[in-house]
Amino acid sequence: MIESKRLLLKKMTLSNADFILQLMNDPEWEKFISSNKKTLQCAKDFITKAGTQSYEQHKFGYFLVLHKDQQIPIGICGLLKRNYLQQPDLGFAFIPSFRKQGYAYEAAFAVIEYAINIHKIKTLQAITKKHNHKSIILLNKLGFHFKKNIILPSSENIELYEKI
Repeated sequence: MIESKRLLLKKMTLSNADFILQLMNDPEWEKFISSNKKTLQCAKDFITKAGTQSYEQHKFGYFLVLHKDQQIPIGICGLLKRNYLQQPDLGFAFIPSFRKQGYAYEAAFAVIEYAINIHKIKTLQAITKKHNHKSIILLNKLGFHFKKNIILPSSENIELYEKI
């Protein structure tokens, strides 16, 4: 578990599937991450892949982000090692009512510190669609810089950011 001033970040479990489903069906998720409507099984598969399997294979994955005072989930944030990237990828998503309040920055900053201090990772990457201005602003604020455009295995053209 990772703790920051206002947040707790803990490993996702299948008991978080309803929240993950809510997050995955948010219009922002659909616009910037995946446009397919999601089912409860999709949420469980995401938890297994980005959580359980990632932790078993790489010792890191996505965390469920909890609001410390309210003890409710507000988003996800963490690292994935994607086959098509050289370095671990920082990712994040938050439900609408907890956006624009600094929670994504706080969670991402905590994950970066975790990556550096616990896993001794020196370089992180992040991917985003070029019209996802909010994520790009956050990545720049976190010290990431645009590296290049890449084409995903799905043939989608996205931007690659890197923090050294």
